[in-house]
Amino acid sequence: VHSPTAKAVVLCLRPHRKKIKLNGLPTIELDFQGIHPHLLYAMNGIQLEGDPYSLKMKNKFDREKIKTIFLIAINCQNRRGTVKAVSNTLQIPGVDINMILDGLLEKHS
Repeated sequence: VHSPTAKAVVLCLRPHRKKIKLNGLPTIELDFQGIHPHLLYAMNGIQLEGDPYSLKMKNKFDREKIKTIFLIAINCQNRRGTVKAVSNTLQIPGVDINMILDGLLEKHS
């Protein structure tokens, strides 16, 4: 993102996105469910089936938190960096981040 205006749009919180206008005209936000995992799979010639963020684990975790952990993980160089970044980003006391990462690895291996 190269301009302050574009950066503001990209970083705009969800409730405010509906108010964005270009040249005075309303905009729409397209929602592609699981776009990042689908793109990663497609880059490897694989069709991803189902919800990439649903984990079959004993404890149920909030889908949005799992999605955030997934996105952080694909942008970190290693597990240690991922755990640190997740800990700094999400407030999930008492949750074993490594357990969620293991669940994601199992699902996507």
